[in-house]
Amino acid sequence: MSRRSLSVEPKQFYENWKGGIVCIRVNGRLEGGGVFVQVGSRQLVLTAAHVVYQKKNLSVDCCDGRSFVVRIVHIKREFDLAWLQVVEGDTSGLQCLKLTDNQISNESYVHFIGHPRMARYTYNMGKVASSSRTCGNIYFGDLRMQRMPRFNQVPDPNFIDDFLGLRSDILLVRAKNVHGGGRVGGTGAPFLDSNGDIVGIYSFNYRESDYAIHSLGLLKHLVAACDFTSSPALKSVWNAFLSAVFWCVKLSAEIDVFDFV
Repeated sequence: MSRRSLSVEPKQFYENWKGGIVCIRVNGRLEGGGVFVQVGSRQLVLTAAHVVYQKKNLSVDCCDGRSFVVRIVHIKREFDLAWLQVVEGDTSGLQCLKLTDNQISNESYVHFIGHPRMARYTYNMGKVASSSRTCGNIYFGDLRMQRMPRFNQVPDPNFIDDFLGLRSDILLVRAKNVHGGGRVGGTGAPFLDSNGDIVGIYSFNYRESDYAIHSLGLLKHLVAACDFTSSPALKSVWNAFLSAVFWCVKLSAEIDVFDFV
């Protein structure tokens, strides 16, 4: 379970883990954040799909001054997740972060290193308010919608971040006091636990809370980017395994937390 107490001072935490965070640029303009993750034999950038969806001329900047041209290797708009691969440049020595293998508990610390409102490599720290909400809880509970919304061609002015269209069963991590800035440079960067592990990918701001795609949802999409899943039979078995793990842990989280408000 994620630690409720700080295991390292904020300044030291920032220095320990900032190396894995990137700025994502489109035609040189900062669009959002991302994080390097080791996937099989490759070092890929994990980010939010809306940051790079239908975008060209993608590149990433690292905190050590290096820049890389990247391309999209896997994207799921309805899950707001995308994987990017470096196509030019020397990637030796890159710091890769990993997904948490701990259950995410309410009131545990969540750390954010990102670029809210284009302020590069900003560090903020908040707390988890919920780890069991879904987009469906927002659609059919908060907003009292009668049916699943579709993606809008033009952002809905009623929302700071128009997240309508994301799948209703997406599991979310809701955090308070992260001040991630929403979809103005902040999203796509990771929420980290006190061990420096990824608990979610920042997707949107809604009603003064910042929401990330839960790490369990990230697990389900690792298979699409792994080298070792080129065999259709192995891919099928791996998909079934990840699906079983996802639903077992999700059920456990809902029983423990039972937060649908």
